[in-house]
Amino acid sequence: MNRYLAIAAFGAASLAATGAALAAPAPPLLHAETGSALAYHVVFDGSFWNGAKTAFARDVRLTVLGGGAIGVVSAGPAKDDAANAQGTLRKNGEIDVRGASDRVRSYNTIVQILRTAPASIEPGSTWTASVPMQFNDTDATADFPVTVKAVSDPSGLVLQGTGAQTITTTYGGYSVPIDVDVRLALRLTPNGFDRCDFAASEVVHAGPQTQTLSWKWAMTAAAAAPKV
Repeated sequence: MNRYLAIAAFGAASLAATGAALAAPAPPLLHAETGSALAYHVVFDGSFWNGAKTAFARDVRLTVLGGGAIGVVSAGPAKDDAANAQGTLRKNGEIDVRGASDRVRSYNTIVQILRTAPASIEPGSTWTASVPMQFNDTDATADFPVTVKAVSDPSGLVLQGTGAQTITTTYGGYSVPIDVDVRLALRLTPNGFDRCDFAASEVVHAGPQTQTLSWKWAMTAAAAAPKV
């Protein structure tokens, strides 16, 4: 049995029993049993190099297939929103899906925030986590540190994350400094994960070509799954 899926099952049950506190750090809502599934809706809006716009709204379903395999199905109004792929579950709880990594990046963000949380998350709890960020013109991501604080919410808890620093990366073969700012709010209810709002900006210092890239997304738990 995978440790992270087992913790997920335990954490969701304990949250329902204790209300405002989580019993353990856990990925949201996936369980160890084959066939267990998580469905969510993602809305993305971004402005990138030279003002290029990227926007989409997708429904995604993750299904535990057993043996470390995860089924990933997505659907949406655009032609390229549809995907039916198989991923693998990493030891750290994240999902790796070659060719469809953007379908699970928001999920992996939540996993990274929760996996370093204290054993009991209560109002006032703080910890250091990381989120996956894409800093160059490849599909690779790097862990970016954020500070997380739990605050009370009428429906449960909200985990507020912030992070800002200057890093150096490569664009078009040139080494450039980037000022990065990240902000997020992750809401947990007695039923488990409910919603995550994420916003980021990158000021890419490239002399006269200096630009600001920015994007935001919202991921909400869904009762229904996308059709294959």
